[in-house]
This record gives sequence, C-alpha cells and structure tokens, in this order.
Amino acid sequence: MKRPFLILENKYQGNIRAVRNIRLDPSLPIYFCITGTLSPSFGTLEGLTWFQKLLEAYPHFQLTIIGHCPIPAYQRQLHQEAAKYDQIHLVISDLPIPHDQIQEVLRSAQAAILPYQIQPAIREKMPTKLFECAALGIPVLMTPNPKWEKFYHNFTGGFSVDFQQTDQALATFQQFLSLTYFSTPVPESVLWKTEKLHFQEAIQNLLS
Repeated sequence: MKRPFLILENKYQGNIRAVRNIRLDPSLPIYFCITGTLSPSFGTLEGLTWFQKLLEAYPHFQLTIIGHCPIPAYQRQLHQEAAKYDQIHLVISDLPIPHDQIQEVLRSAQAAILPYQIQPAIREKMPTKLFECAALGIPVLMTPNPKWEKFYHNFTGGFSVDFQQTDQALATFQQFLSLTYFSTPVPESVLWKTEKLHFQEAIQNLLS
C-alpha cells in the first residue's frame, strides 16, 4: 500500500536581495563563479573549459571555483586546467567547504555558471544553486533544461548554454549579454520560509 509523502525543496535560507534590470558590461571585469560539489556529473570541467574560451576575448574576466571535490583524479584535472590561466581561482577541498565561505563567493559574483550534465538523476531536480542565485540576484548561465528555464522565465534570471560547444562560447555569451536580467521581482517562493511551514506540519503530524 502506497503512503503519501512530502517533498521539501532546499531553497534559499535568507532574504531576497533587491536588484532590478541587470545588464552586464563586458568592458568591465566580470566575476563568475562555480560553486558546490565539483564532479563530472555537475560538469565542473566543462564549465571551466567554456570559460577559458571567453578569456580569449575578455582577458579581464575572473572565475572562482569553490567546493567539495570527492574524486582525487578529477581534482587534479581541475588544478591542471586552472593553472593555465591566472584568471581562474580554485578553492577546492576533499571535505565540504563551510556554507558561509561559498555564500561569500556567490555574493561577490556578477554571474554564476551551472554546467550540470543532464542525467536522469539530475534532470527533474531543482538545484539549490538556482534558488540561491535567484534570491541573490545573480544571472546564471545554465545547461538547457525546460524545468529550470520555466523557473527563471518570469523574472529573466538565467540563460541556457550548451557547455559542450566551446566553439560557440563567444557567440553564445554575446546573446547572454544582450538580455536584461531580473526585469521583474523574484517571488518569495524561492525562499526556505515558504517550505518551513510544510516542514513544521510534517514534524507535528509525526509527533501526534
């Protein structure tokens, strides 16, 4: 017999940062970030390689990659690629990095790169980083996914990129620059407090 269950989304714990009508100016330094778990399934190397192509035209851009990398060989590969460019900075650990440290990098970024590989285990999920970037007013370059695109559509919070096509990186980035982001307010549904009541009710039901 099937029992009902409750799914709680891991949304942003905090308040929405008030931003409006963001346009990125490529003549100025733009700080990008890749945060969270760093692994092949999350496409970290693809995101790094894609960013390297941007540096050919925009050598004043910067990228910080910060997170937990559980695969030693993959960590070495990231270090080898990042070492080729002074503009790419790695903060990688064998253990999870404190959330406050990751938040500091996010808050300092003008754009976030989310190069997930679309696998069955990821396709239908809403990564926490989508909620975080929405709440903090950070435009995202993300792997195409209809569910994620629908989430960002109403307030223009992101732009879809095929990170495998590095030969198209500069042309795609020009399209990204042509848009105005966060043209309408971000809804409070991106915040954890909208899930908190459901969580409290679930706990109360278990205890009653």
